[in-house]
Amino acid sequence: MEEIELKEEINLKDLFEAIKKDDVKSFSSIMQSEANLNICYGRFPILSLLYLYSSFSILKVYESKLMPIHNYKQFPEFFEMYKTFKQKAGKTIRFFESDEIVYPLLMLAVLDERTILNKNYDYLFKSEEIQDKFLKIYRLNHEKYLQVDGQENIILPKPVISKRTSVQMVLVSVLLSVLLFLSVFAIIFVKNNIGFGTSSNPIKISSEKEFVQAIKEGTKCYAFTQDINLSKDIEPQNFSGQIFGNGYKLKLNSSAENGLFDELSGKVFDLEVEVFLIEKRITNNLGVIAKKSSGTIQNCKISGNFDLTYSTEDDAYVGVFCAENSGKIANCTADVAVIAENGSNKNAYFAYFAGTNLSQGKIENCKTNAVTVDADTVDIAGIACENLGLISGCENFAELSQTSGEEWHPNVAGIAIANKGEIVDCKNHADISSKSTILTCDGDLYVFAAGIVCENLSKITSCKNLGNVNGEAKISDVQVAGIAARNLYDSSNNLMGEIVSSVSKCDIVANSETGNVVAGGVAALNSAKIETSGFVGEIDADTNATDNDIFGGQLNAKVVLMAGGLVGYNGNAWLQNCWTQCEFTQYTVGDTNLKLYGGITGNLGITRSIESLLFGQQPSGLLYVVNNYCVADTSVEHAAYGVDNTSSMVAQLMVVEFNVSGKLISVENIADIPLEVQYE
Repeated sequence: MEEIELKEEINLKDLFEAIKKDDVKSFSSIMQSEANLNICYGRFPILSLLYLYSSFSILKVYESKLMPIHNYKQFPEFFEMYKTFKQKAGKTIRFFESDEIVYPLLMLAVLDERTILNKNYDYLFKSEEIQDKFLKIYRLNHEKYLQVDGQENIILPKPVISKRTSVQMVLVSVLLSVLLFLSVFAIIFVKNNIGFGTSSNPIKISSEKEFVQAIKEGTKCYAFTQDINLSKDIEPQNFSGQIFGNGYKLKLNSSAENGLFDELSGKVFDLEVEVFLIEKRITNNLGVIAKKSSGTIQNCKISGNFDLTYSTEDDAYVGVFCAENSGKIANCTADVAVIAENGSNKNAYFAYFAGTNLSQGKIENCKTNAVTVDADTVDIAGIACENLGLISGCENFAELSQTSGEEWHPNVAGIAIANKGEIVDCKNHADISSKSTILTCDGDLYVFAAGIVCENLSKITSCKNLGNVNGEAKISDVQVAGIAARNLYDSSNNLMGEIVSSVSKCDIVANSETGNVVAGGVAALNSAKIETSGFVGEIDADTNATDNDIFGGQLNAKVVLMAGGLVGYNGNAWLQNCWTQCEFTQYTVGDTNLKLYGGITGNLGITRSIESLLFGQQPSGLLYVVNNYCVADTSVEHAAYGVDNTSSMVAQLMVVEFNVSGKLISVENIADIPLEVQYE
């Protein structure tokens, strides 16, 4: 069984009582999170128990969510469960004596619940072993046989022939019996050796020829019976059927130049794809499984090595699983080392699971392994380049690094480059690096690096960054943060960035030789909302800039750097109930060119009029910074933290409030209050 920790601590005894009583309200309250639906009491998954105790009220709400689950977290079973089940199982109890899971399909067979079977057969998890056991249970317990397509077909006792039956009738009966036997034999042969092409009895494929034919046909259901090598080039097709990999490998050499499918509206389960794409030229959007997917990709793995050169006339997105996702990618793994180079003058993007995750798209419980991505002028992210939908429970272990010597804005992030959807319960474990080496340019250039997202215009909730984040440049401006480089409010499109209950524990480097630098433990630049989030680590932020001005000449003194334990620059924004334990490894203070370092933010004291000029009017009309606290490195000179390069109040700050004009109206110092360990 897969070892998956419960999302919340729940009372397993109370949960069982709710199941027996069919109390859907108590069940929902105890369950707390749908992530706990994979609980299994010894041999008994939750769905099997609901069928055993006829808990139809709970089934009405949760049955569709429980049916696809087959990777369980096991806990001890209660003897009462076994006693009740044993009475129903009869002779077939022997199938479950050695801790064999009573999968929901098998429980329905034991109970002879044919009405539920006819309705749910296509949606319940089943393997060939489970199907075989399913038929045996029916034969032993009920003396009946159900076809695997779910339709009833009861085998009746052989008829008794009267002594007065004529010889002709006997011969006819014998002939009919032979024909019936041959028909049954043919059906069984097709079922066991070929398959019917249904989801419950897919067509079996074991060769390259059979797989290519399956892709061309594109509407039926297929199952791998062994590893398959695909050596021939194939033309991607639309695919609305289903593929059950059964844990076998599909090995691609020079084939699948544009992916397996053009558009996937069907399903791909339990398939491992091993890819060898050396020196591949990207001429269009690419995904190994599909260019576009509105279907389901689940329990799949892609491994191998990519050496990519982008050569396109338009912007190009490479997602290892799919370029564009409006369906579901769940419980998948990417183990692909990548070298990527942009050979065109167009935007080039790389991510492991989707180039673009559209508003209907879901990427759930996916992860990358500890590989590397080295990119030259290609923006990279661990999960998706652009997210408009939902990314939840995903983890990135791949080290991501980009260096650009072109007039380019390098973007590198652990989860997504840009977020306009929702990112929940995601973690980045690996180091992030974004660099620009260009020495001259006609306009402003930026370097963005972040543990979770480079630019956030929507929701980031309960995320963690545990990888170091590095942003460096020669002349470009640099914005680096533990969670989001830019957390923005876009009034014209009614988009509001929110970072809630998210933590970064890492070291941050943000350096530019002559460009402006903004760095923050949670966000570098915040014009939106951050709550109950925190940072623990060191920030190395510095620049030798002399002529640049973050505020475009609006201040008498030129501000060239802002670094904060939570936020580098907090403009007309909401920052509440956050905390930080921050140490600045560089804190050079200039007389003319201000470098502002703050335990909370780097810019407290910059007037609201300047902030409004830069970021527009936020709905509240207030700069709101309240109930935040910092434990600072006491060895740092207070002058290095600053409002105006002379104040010492920002170093250790709990409560800061501003009125509408931007005037500081209250400060509470908490220098003696120790920091709670909240980031574990």
